[in-house]
Amino acid sequence: MMMQRLSFFIFILLLLNICICKNNILKLYEENYNEETQVGNWLFRYCAYDDISCKDTQKMWEEIKDYPKITNLMIGEIDCTTDPSLCLDKSIDTFPTYLLHEELGGSDYVYPKKLRDIENLWDWAEGVVIGYIEEIDDKNFAAIVNGDWVLMFYNIWCMHSRLLLPTMRRVAYAFSDNDDNINIGRVDCGKAPELCGYYKVERTPTLKYISYPNSREFIRDRNMDVYMKLWNEEAIKEFIIDSKYLLKNPNYAQDEENSKKKKKRRKKKRVNDEL
Repeated sequence: MMMQRLSFFIFILLLLNICICKNNILKLYEENYNEETQVGNWLFRYCAYDDISCKDTQKMWEEIKDYPKITNLMIGEIDCTTDPSLCLDKSIDTFPTYLLHEELGGSDYVYPKKLRDIENLWDWAEGVVIGYIEEIDDKNFAAIVNGDWVLMFYNIWCMHSRLLLPTMRRVAYAFSDNDDNINIGRVDCGKAPELCGYYKVERTPTLKYISYPNSREFIRDRNMDVYMKLWNEEAIKEFIIDSKYLLKNPNYAQDEENSKKKKKRRKKKRVNDEL
């Protein structure tokens, strides 16, 4: 009898654990939105009842219930047909739209891809919520003298900077448990113009690996659309790993200077050939 009670008690605990670890999708309306979303990080799905894309991805979206719960992340669903003001408030004009609202700082991040599977969406959300990026400004920039830093120079008004930030949070999350002591930071050039000037930041976003006093910049392209396609998570991770190795090379500064001179000569030759 005692064993039966114990077995039943264990079964109830397991059942409760399953329930706790499951994700709940909360239906949000104009009447309950403000009250429900006051606290925590939120992943919203904005849809329209009669939209074909919403119908096609509904079953896939509901798979999110079975994914491991992310601490302090709630999930909500909004129908823009019945509650248009909630969608107008976030300038939602395509369906479905997946938007993550970060409690700290009150920032909104839109999932930048077409939803193909829930795993990618969930990984993206986890990186945004958990990835920590330290804010560096003119007052605390002395911190970058110690250790290796990856700094994202940005402007708060810059659309491309806002698009890059979730990617950088995922990168920060990926390097959070490494043994290389690589720190991830961001510099708002509107608040820290002297620091951006010191590192010769000409446009935002700009990404630099800094192992004081040396620094190395992430690949750039004149065409901003091409430039942003290069800012994917794997490419940035590769840049970080390569930079850590290269900047430890005692001949790096001279090699980098020679490389710049070669690029200038090639550019000059190309211009002359065109003339």
